[in-house]
Amino acid sequence: MKTNMNAPESDGAVSQALADWRLAPRRDPGFRSAVRARLAAPGGLTWLGYLRLHAVPVAAACGLALIAGSWLGQKQASERAAADRAQLAESYVRALDARTMALP
Repeated sequence: MKTNMNAPESDGAVSQALADWRLAPRRDPGFRSAVRARLAAPGGLTWLGYLRLHAVPVAAACGLALIAGSWLGQKQASERAAADRAQLAESYVRALDARTMALP
């Protein structure tokens, strides 16, 4: 025999269990304004204030990024220049090769 889960007998037990678990927190009329105030200025710092307080780490990070970018850019440029130089030398030698020259 199949039992119906939506029967009133089982529904009453579930309702009673849910009612026992229900919480009733007390109301705080200043909750929303407190949340808005905390979101408006977390820690009371602006970007400039944060930079002033953390000037040394920010300057170190900027300097490190500048040095790393310069070094990597110079390395990439020298590799590209070497590849271009090799290609130019190869095309120059091919142009001088008598076996590949066209006769007039």
